[in-house]
Formats: sequence, structure tokens, C-alpha cells
Amino acid sequence: MRRISLIALLLLLLAGCATVPGSYYTKQESTALAHPETTRLGQQVEVQTRAHAGLAGFRLISQGVDGFLLRAELAAAAEHTLDLQYFAVQNDETGKMLMDGVLHAAERGVRVRLLIDDSGDVARDRQVMALAAHPNVEIRIFNPFFSRGVLDFMRYVEGVVASSRLNYRMHNKVFVADNSVAILGGRNIGDEYFQASKETEFGDFDVLTIGPLVAPISKSFDSFWNSDLSIPIEALSFGKPSAASLDEYRAALSENLSKMSGSPYVQRLAAGDPLTPILTGKSALIWAKGELLYDSPEKSKVQSGEEPGRLMRHPLVDAIKSVKSELLVVSPYLVPGDGGMKLLEGLRDRGI
Repeated sequence: MRRISLIALLLLLLAGCATVPGSYYTKQESTALAHPETTRLGQQVEVQTRAHAGLAGFRLISQGVDGFLLRAELAAAAEHTLDLQYFAVQNDETGKMLMDGVLHAAERGVRVRLLIDDSGDVARDRQVMALAAHPNVEIRIFNPFFSRGVLDFMRYVEGVVASSRLNYRMHNKVFVADNSVAILGGRNIGDEYFQASKETEFGDFDVLTIGPLVAPISKSFDSFWNSDLSIPIEALSFGKPSAASLDEYRAALSENLSKMSGSPYVQRLAAGDPLTPILTGKSALIWAKGELLYDSPEKSKVQSGEEPGRLMRHPLVDAIKSVKSELLVVSPYLVPGDGGMKLLEGLRDRGI
């Protein structure tokens, strides 16, 4: 064990000065579904958007249960593609239920792309990674650690050695079905986000949108998916999961469904169906102009001027400065810095 630790430490010291693990791997670029109008979801969306030319339809998802149901229903409705981008995908009860839906979509022939940040719990992620053994599921890890597998125990050391790189994480949360319906916002995948935890509930919000804003959302996903920082799971240490690991995970998903059957949470889910009225026009949406703001995957290089790209703070600050009477903010974090404090003080001085 002492020899392994010394070798691992040496490798980590080298890794601290190296590029992103797996960056040598030749990966295949891919993009969102080009013709969403050929899908059932796309056709249902088109009926509504035709009556609201140039506007996007929005639904604020304030309840975690609805956030779960809408994702589960979209996974079940997808015919060609599912694109998921998350900071964390928990391997808990709701996480397994959603991953079961994603796996069923893959088995129907749906192409699944799953992009996950690499800052989470290693044991949890290892189980979710088993989905990559399915031929219709591709998983990429954003800005991965070198330490994995038998070197999991060195991850914290690596975080110190290579902190300048590893402190840069991916917090985007996107769920897109057939490039026709998208959910984005604050929720990761897990019990505490979907009102399923008995100990914790996060007060995050999501927004479901249909219409002209979905394509830019998919484009943002593609930019991260094809980024040099997004590494296919098979390019990392210990490679792509085996068919046996997928079978084991499939059994765990089935066991979870059996355990949850008849539970108060599942009974609560059974009473809801938020997607159908949205797609049929029976549930009113807010139709408005929308603009998607997001940072480029290589945000740090854009900030330093090393390469061109998008920084969401610039249009966001411009929008805040243009406020006439009231600014409402819902966020789990407020880390304004000196510039942000001056911005808020300026609003207060104007009587906002």
C-alpha cells in the first residue's frame, strides 16, 4: 500500500502539470437532432409555436415533484435523442428512477448523451457510469480528475496538487428531449431536488421551454459536449464500463423501482401528469421573447483573453443596469464580489 501511495503521489504530481486526463483520446463530435419536427414531441410543439410566432413558451417549475415528473415524462416521450448535462447525478431513489427511464429510452433506440461534472462522489458516479456500456449511451466527464478506480483515495491530494485546473467546474443543468422540449435551471438529479428526501429539500427552480429557445439550448449543450474539457469515459483510467457492470446496475435500478412501488412518493407521482397538458395546449404557458445566457466551456481562457467566447455576466449586468423599478433574484448562492456589490448599491441608490 505504501508503494502504491508513493507511485500514485508521483503520478499526481506529474498530472498537476499535465493537460486534462484523456485529452489525447480521439473523440467523435456530435450535435443535436437536426430535424426535431420529425418527432412526435416536435410536431406537438410546432402546433403551439405556430400560434405564437417568434415567441418561446415557458413554464416555471417551482415544485420538485413536477421537476422529476417532467424529466421522467420527457425521457419516456423521446424518440431520437436525449441530452443531459448536470453537475451531479445522484445514485439515490429518484436518481435511479430517472436513470431507469434514460436506460429504457436507450433500449428503444434513443441516442443518449450524458455530460457530468467530475467533482462528485466517486462511488456514486461509478454506478451511473455503467450506463455507458449500452451502445446507445455515451457519457463524457467534464474536466476530469486523474484519480479514479484504485486511485480514488488520492483524489483529495490531486485536488490540491492540480487546484488551478480542478477548481474549474461545470454547473450547467440541461435536459433536452428530441431537441424539442428543454428543462434548465437550478436542479441537479437527486432526492433533495425533487422533494423525495426526508432530511433535505433544496429550494431550486427550473424552467421548461418550447419553441425558438430550445435550439440555442441544444447548441450550448453541444459546445460543452464537444469541448476539449469533456472527456469520454472510455478515455479515462479503467476505461468504459463492462456489460456485466451494466447488468448489475440494471438490476439495482429494478430493485429500486420495486422498493419504491406503493411508496407515498410514487403515489404522489402517479397523481400528476404535467407534460401532457403543456404539449396539448390545455395548460397555459407564458409566451415571451427569451434569450439564453451561458459561459463558454473554456470560461477561464475567455476571461483572460486567450480565446474568444461567451461570458454571461456581460449581458446579465447590462440587463440589471437597465432595470426601471424592481429586480427579483432567486439563487442558491450569492457571491457578488466587489463589482457585484457596487452593482447592487447602484440599484439601491436609484431606488430600485
